[in-house]
Amino acid sequence: MPSFVLHGTAGCLKSGSRVVTELRGWRAEAVEVGRLRVAVTAHTPDPYWWEHYNPDRLKLDLALGRRGLRGPATLISTEPLVLEFDHESEA
Repeated sequence: MPSFVLHGTAGCLKSGSRVVTELRGWRAEAVEVGRLRVAVTAHTPDPYWWEHYNPDRLKLDLALGRRGLRGPATLISTEPLVLEFDHESEA
């Protein structure tokens, strides 16, 4: 599988409709087809939802291009913040 790296400066992690943290810097690498690992370089956690998110409802939304990248996320680490997510492709 060819590897690639994406960088961005905006995005957010949500739990349902609640913003858990606003991303100000991130780097994403493919770990398998359709799955990315995202290392967050800077973020601003919500004072309440950072501690009270629902792990089953986490969704990552990365600002990239016109449509961005989004999909269900799994929290790998909180310090540093690392996530994996399955990119939802447009039909």
